[in-house]
Amino acid sequence: MQYYYWLGGICRGNLGRSLVYKEDVSALIGKRLPVTVHLGLVSLFISVSLGITAGIVSAVTRGSFLDQLITLLANVGVAIPTFWLGIMGIYFFGLKLGWLPIWGYTSPFQNFWLSTRQLVMPAVCLAVVPLAMMTRQSRSSMLEVIRQDYIRTARSKGLKERAVIMRHALKNALILIITLIGLQVASLFSGSVLVETVFNIPGVGRLLVNAVFSKDFVVVQACVLVVAALVAVVNLATDIAYGWLDPRMRQG
Repeated sequence: MQYYYWLGGICRGNLGRSLVYKEDVSALIGKRLPVTVHLGLVSLFISVSLGITAGIVSAVTRGSFLDQLITLLANVGVAIPTFWLGIMGIYFFGLKLGWLPIWGYTSPFQNFWLSTRQLVMPAVCLAVVPLAMMTRQSRSSMLEVIRQDYIRTARSKGLKERAVIMRHALKNALILIITLIGLQVASLFSGSVLVETVFNIPGVGRLLVNAVFSKDFVVVQACVLVVAALVAVVNLATDIAYGWLDPRMRQG
């Protein structure tokens, strides 16, 4: 019956009241969701931009030392635990060298420089695994595309290699990469639980962890619902992006 009443409250925009904080859950999540989204967007930008670039370079220079180095780093990056990387970053860059803050979050609208410094280590830690996966997928997609007949035709016409890669090969290779980006959003939210806990960032991930330990099931239900809704929206946007990248899907 509690779950039934909770579902009824959701239909009216009421996520319930926290048993620990004694506040409306919607207000709690509203304060922390922008922090998690900010961290996630920065991490997604790092992983997508660097991952696609590294994958293209690795595919174009296949078999070279640079290709082997990028592949090795990508394989290592997939295996690195996020929480361990965060702890090592705190120890070396925060405590030993003193270059970066080791905890906390500041809005970029309040202090942009401090916010950027506080976000460097969490964003990099959160982006390492998606970056490695993006590099591997980009390399595989590019290797498959550059073997196609139309790529050889473009080269035979005398086009520069940069034009062949950027104008002809990359767009078709992005179809599979877009799928991986959609899947990475879910991993970014799950990774934010660890990163926000390690770096003491007041986001939805840390709120969820505190709610689990304090048995505040109302907050746990609401956080899971919000994250699931965001992932569903991103998957919908991914499907829409397919039509833009692949004209055959628009014709079907």
